[in-house]
Amino acid sequence: MEQAITIYLDRFQPSEQLNAPYVMLTANVFAADTDAEAERLATSMQVQFVNLLRAVPGQVQPPIDDMKPIGVRRKGLGATCPVALLHRFRREGGTRPSRIPRCLQA
Repeated sequence: MEQAITIYLDRFQPSEQLNAPYVMLTANVFAADTDAEAERLATSMQVQFVNLLRAVPGQVQPPIDDMKPIGVRRKGLGATCPVALLHRFRREGGTRPSRIPRCLQA
């Protein structure tokens, strides 16, 4: 993350909308009594992420027990589709089904 912020700060050019660089970091946290329940709670965000990649935005859905029905082929969306893959996907053209990463295809 530090490298990304450094690049942004180095390349920032003021505009009418923003005269100085602005950085804000966030983190998603899923807390529960057990790891299994925390992983289940995280499925709401994972489903939202998949839907956004598929150009099907909408309201965040309740947690689910199985990701297979939404088309995620392997457990652990984060492990099979890292953020770097999302960046590559967007850079290469976005929402065309042939460009959707394999682990997110229905």
